[in-house]
Amino acid sequence: MNKHRIPWTLILVLVAAVLFILNFPAVLKWIGLLWNAALPLILGGCLAFVLNLIMDPMEHWFRRYSPAFEKKARPLAITISLFIFLGIITLLCILVLPQLVESIQLLVKTIPGYVKDLQVFLSNLFKDHPQIADSINSLNIDWNSMFQKITGFLSSGVQGALNSAFSVVTSITSATINSIIMLIFAIYILADKERFVRIYHRLCSLYLTKEKEARLTHILVTFDSSFRSFVIGQCTDALILGTMCTVGMWIFRLPYAPMIGTLVGVTNIIPMIGAFIGGGIGCFLVFTVSPMKALVFLIFLCVIQQFESNVIYPRIVGNSVGLPGIFVTMVIVIGGALAGVAGMVMGIPIAAAVYKLVSQYFVRKEIEAGLRPSGAGEDMADSSAA
Repeated sequence: MNKHRIPWTLILVLVAAVLFILNFPAVLKWIGLLWNAALPLILGGCLAFVLNLIMDPMEHWFRRYSPAFEKKARPLAITISLFIFLGIITLLCILVLPQLVESIQLLVKTIPGYVKDLQVFLSNLFKDHPQIADSINSLNIDWNSMFQKITGFLSSGVQGALNSAFSVVTSITSATINSIIMLIFAIYILADKERFVRIYHRLCSLYLTKEKEARLTHILVTFDSSFRSFVIGQCTDALILGTMCTVGMWIFRLPYAPMIGTLVGVTNIIPMIGAFIGGGIGCFLVFTVSPMKALVFLIFLCVIQQFESNVIYPRIVGNSVGLPGIFVTMVIVIGGALAGVAGMVMGIPIAAAVYKLVSQYFVRKEIEAGLRPSGAGEDMADSSAA
């Protein structure tokens, strides 16, 4: 009887696979709708993870050293972590936005002068060729008309994209509502995070054996540890690089020191190429004031970037995450191609966790085969990952 039993599970899987392939566009559409609907909750979970890095040690401090606040340790820690997070965002906006607007206004004023100086330089360079020199000197650009056309083009483009003022209001309202939902969901997760742990263990006890539950828990803990190390390491590295850049610019008397230092530090969160993105923008802004100072800034940034990449980053991020440099490069290239900046940022901790788990798996297999001593399991895995 068992020999002729119909494999219903296999049949259902095959039917589901065929339906998935035949209705692939519709499935993608539904996945997109579900993703857009769940995006505020996903972002809220990410925000809760980041805030928990601030909240967790603060809550332990209140419970250990402030008996009067022991019962209110969780609400106090959540409130303080939110204020710290929002304060950092506000400070970044205050430092960057005003000076960015000022530099754009200065750029608009100085472009005609730079073009005129370039015309004089080129005409002197080609003075032995009168026809070329006359062509260069005859160039006359109406900058006011050009800027008006650019402004009008951008305005019409924005209006064409939004179609009406109602679309603007709808977009702003939707973004505000999503931000509020994200914040509320993050607070709810932080306030009752033990509930989610209990739900996880209840589900595991219902559907998994103890051995499989332990393995799954170990995998999740490894991923959590990898993300924690990466976020803390990247933020620390960005703070150090931003401070070095700001202080160095003050020493060399370069303009926009607080803004460019902050911009370089923030963009440095993007692995490997982030500081160069911020540095490129900063060099452009310094160029609007003085081309020679822009050259000084570019040389200075290259020096501190090399110091940060070869001395600071390996000690702060590399050792904590435990992913070899060749794999970091591969992850950044592949992650950037698949998901842009998010792929670069998220790819490293994911790859680090996978690398550590695979290393531990190989160590266990080598121990079982008698190729390694049995007492060196976890330590050997960690050393191989480093």
